[in-house]
Amino acid sequence: MTRFPVRKSKRIIIAALALLSTPLSHSALAAEPEDTLNFVFGADVKYEDNLFRVDEDAALGDASKHDIVHAYTAGIKLDKQYSLQRFQLEGTVSENKYQENDFLDWTGFNYRAAWLWSLTPRITGRLLASQNETLNNFGDFRRVDPNAPNVTRDLRSIQTNERREFTADILLWGGWHVVGGATQVESRNSVSFNEVGDFTQDSAEFGGRYVFPSGTEITLVRREATGDYKGRVVDNVRVLDTGYDQSETEAKLDWRVTGKSHITARVGYTDREHDNFNERDYDGMTGLLAWRWTPTDKLLLNTALSRNLYSFQESNALGGGVFFGNGYDYSYYVADTFTISPLWAITEKTSLRFRYDWSDRDYRGDLDPNGPTRRDIVKSMTLTAEWQALRTLVVSAVARHEDRNSDREAYDYETDSIGISAELIF
Repeated sequence: MTRFPVRKSKRIIIAALALLSTPLSHSALAAEPEDTLNFVFGADVKYEDNLFRVDEDAALGDASKHDIVHAYTAGIKLDKQYSLQRFQLEGTVSENKYQENDFLDWTGFNYRAAWLWSLTPRITGRLLASQNETLNNFGDFRRVDPNAPNVTRDLRSIQTNERREFTADILLWGGWHVVGGATQVESRNSVSFNEVGDFTQDSAEFGGRYVFPSGTEITLVRREATGDYKGRVVDNVRVLDTGYDQSETEAKLDWRVTGKSHITARVGYTDREHDNFNERDYDGMTGLLAWRWTPTDKLLLNTALSRNLYSFQESNALGGGVFFGNGYDYSYYVADTFTISPLWAITEKTSLRFRYDWSDRDYRGDLDPNGPTRRDIVKSMTLTAEWQALRTLVVSAVARHEDRNSDREAYDYETDSIGISAELIF
C-alpha cells in the first residue's frame, strides 16, 4: 500500500500555497500561436519531496532530500513552407535553480532543426539535427557515499543527447514505398556514468512500406549500427568495452481502424555484440502495441504495452563506497511497460489528463552467475490540469507520485511532487 505520511502532506500543502503565490506575467504584444515565427517564454516551479530517489534510511550527507525547483525557459519556433519544402526550427535555453541543493543548478540548451525536403511529390524525406540536455535521473545515477555523511560525490550530471538524421521515402507505384536513411546519435555525461557511458552510434537502415487506400501502413526495416564508447580503453577489470555492433529487424503496423480508433503495433529483434567482451552481448525481442481511441470530441484514451532492451553496464569492481550496494555486474535490462493515459477536455479552454505507468525491469547479463539478482517494479501516476488563460498563455498544474520496489538493497523509494507552470507564445 502506498504510504503518504502526515508530515509529507503538510510539506506539500505548504509548497502548493507558495507555488500558487508565484507571480505570472504576459505581454499585451502577444502574437498568434500559429504564426510562422514565435517566441516562447515559460516559468515552472515544482516541489520534490524525494529529489534523489533514495529510501527512507539513506544518508545524504550535506544534500537535502526535498527541494523546490524553479525553471525558466526562453525560446524561438519557426515553421515555414516554401513550395514543396518545409523548414522547422525550435531552440530553447532553460535555467534550473534549486532552492536547497544549489550545487545542482544548471543551464540547458535544446534545439531541433528539420528540413522536410521533397524532390517531387513521390520522392520525399527529412534532414534533422537536434540536441536535448537534461539532469540524469537519480533513480539510476547514484553518487552519494553513505560512509561519508558530510560528502556528496559529483551529484550533478548533465546528459547531452545529439541526433543527426537523414531519411528518404520513394513512392514506386500503387502503395509501395522504398524507405531508408542514416542516423548518428551522440550521448555524453558531464560526470562519468559507466552504466550508460558516453557513446557515438552510426546507423543505416533500409526497408519497404505499403500504404493502403484507407491510410493503414505496413513497414519492414533492417537497421545496422556501430557504436563507440568515447574516452574508453579496454578495461579487463571492470569488463568495459570500447565499442559494439548492433543489428535490428523491425516490422510495424499503423492501422487506422476507424475515424476514432487507431492501433500501432511493432515487433522487432535486437542483437548487440561487443568488440572485446562477449559477456556483455545481448539479444532479444522488442515490441509495442498501442491504441488511441477518441470516443467523443471531449474524451481521448491512449494505452500501450511495450518491451524494450536497454544497455546498463554495472561492475562490482566499482566498489560499494560510491554506489548503494555491491556485487552487481549486469549488462542490460529488459523493460516490460504498460501505460494508460485518458484525457478529458472539460471546456474549450480547460482539460484534465491522467497518466499511469507500470514497468517491470529485469536486469540480465550478469558477469557472475552466482551474483545477486535485481528486478525493479517502477510505478508512476501523473495528474495534469491545463487552462488556456489567453489565446497565447497556457497555465498547467501537475501532481505526480512515483515509487520503485527493487530486490536490490536500498533501491526502494517513493517520491511525490507538485508543480505549476505557464507558457507564453509571442
